[in-house]
Amino acid sequence: MAIDELNKIANLSDAEKDKLKISWYGEMWQQMYRNYHDQNRKDGLFFDAGTVILVISESVQSACIAGKRDL
Repeated sequence: MAIDELNKIANLSDAEKDKLKISWYGEMWQQMYRNYHDQNRKDGLFFDAGTVILVISESVQSACIAGKRDL
């Protein structure tokens, strides 16, 4: 589902992508979509991870702080 949604976003107009500040990701997302659907479900997003953790916030800075892990 995530790869399909990223592909939809990658196909927005250039103006819409600029507004979201994701123009430079579009081609990569489209390639991941093609690889997933054309090459036996090759997962270039999560790399077949057993678990995925999402950090969601209205603020990019807050999400980065919440997702930071000290080693």
